[in-house]
Amino acid sequence: PRDARALLRHERALLAAESEAYIAPLDSEGPELRETDARGKLVLDPCLGRWELCKAKSSLCVMLLAGVLVTFFVTYLGHRYLGAYVAAGAIPLAEGSLVVGVALPAVLAAFLCALEHSEWLFLRRVSPQAQLRYTPAVHKLAARFRRGRR
Repeated sequence: PRDARALLRHERALLAAESEAYIAPLDSEGPELRETDARGKLVLDPCLGRWELCKAKSSLCVMLLAGVLVTFFVTYLGHRYLGAYVAAGAIPLAEGSLVVGVALPAVLAAFLCALEHSEWLFLRRVSPQAQLRYTPAVHKLAARFRRGRR
């Protein structure tokens, strides 16, 4: 652990020295990822093994694939549900609006929240000292929910 921390401190110092010329323009753009250089390279955890990195990458890929599959499944269900109305020649406004205006956007928003959380988990596993430039929506909602219950 001591050698790993010393190696991490040394990498941070090297990156800071290398990217000092690029930091000034980025400061005016707002908060940025900590522990990154100006080109967005993360300082990986030196104790991270190859399997842990593969596991983190695969969990992010599985989340992407699951989101796409769920989106296709909900679209298919909406198409089947409205298909009977299309065959009859008229789609009721309320039901069509519900499927197109509520169900599909809700599924896509849930997928976006899950993807943000997966990205946060990936970054925490791969580079624990780094932070995202934004707070995932799931984390904001959970904080509001906890404040509301008190």
